[in-house]
Amino acid sequence: MAIPRLARKELKHRETVKATTTTGLEAFLGEPSGTVDLEIYDIVFEGLVAQDPGEESVYLVETGSRVRLSVGGRAYCRWHSGPLDRRDNVLERRYCNVTADTKGGYCLKHSRTYRALYDRCVGTGGEYALEACRKVEEKIKIPMGLYLVDRGLEKYKTGVSRSWRLEDRIAEQPHVVASILARGLGLAESRELEMKLSQYHNIQQLTKRTDPKSVLEHDPGKRLPLLYGVVKPLGLTVKPEFLTIRPRYEELWVRAPVLKETPEGVFRLVDYWGGYLLLEGGEGYVLLPFKLIQHMDTLTQLS
Repeated sequence: MAIPRLARKELKHRETVKATTTTGLEAFLGEPSGTVDLEIYDIVFEGLVAQDPGEESVYLVETGSRVRLSVGGRAYCRWHSGPLDRRDNVLERRYCNVTADTKGGYCLKHSRTYRALYDRCVGTGGEYALEACRKVEEKIKIPMGLYLVDRGLEKYKTGVSRSWRLEDRIAEQPHVVASILARGLGLAESRELEMKLSQYHNIQQLTKRTDPKSVLEHDPGKRLPLLYGVVKPLGLTVKPEFLTIRPRYEELWVRAPVLKETPEGVFRLVDYWGGYLLLEGGEGYVLLPFKLIQHMDTLTQLS
């Protein structure tokens, strides 16, 4: 059994289009129209970075590979050797090979590391999170960014990520269109701003899992004016960036059923987007939330 650690992907810029910032109703009422650049990316799924139990090194289970998925796997510690303050080669990381012992997904040895503190900083709320942010910043300076995601719902999701992986983080969430609001913030500063944004009635931090198929039914160009209408009143001192990242096989995504639990059986790795894997099995294509198998010894590579 292997432990899937992350989905390796590349974002390829497809085009820049001029998108209107005025809704149809605003245009009807005579509101002045404007445009912003909407950057459109395609996500290219390269495969799953996996680790064998008892080993520290990782390898790539490439897209197109046949794998067997099993239920009842054990959760392994999330710690790895990659740096927090810069991009690294994920295939050169060394992952902990001990099962997880804590609620945060770490073993006891790594539960007080700066990586565990960082996860607590960005993954929890309130003063508890900010305290973890400050502890990390005492040792490591991490440039952070703030983003806003439109999922085709009434409420928008705000979040933070390290500046160089903002686009990657957006690609890991089902979205119609998104906006990068700021880059180069401090760690605690970014979380404080995120918490402040979530006080707006139409913005929230934590959300339930979003059905990717319902998101893909929306047109990014038509939803962008609504997102722009949320971003504009925020009074940002920097110019926000607008983007959308699309899956490669969009026509398959909208037809495939979403699984609620890990299936038993043999599948082919096809695609990844928004935190979901597109798999091909004996009965067709299915969508599996990657978190159901991530850090678990649930996968066997067949070919």
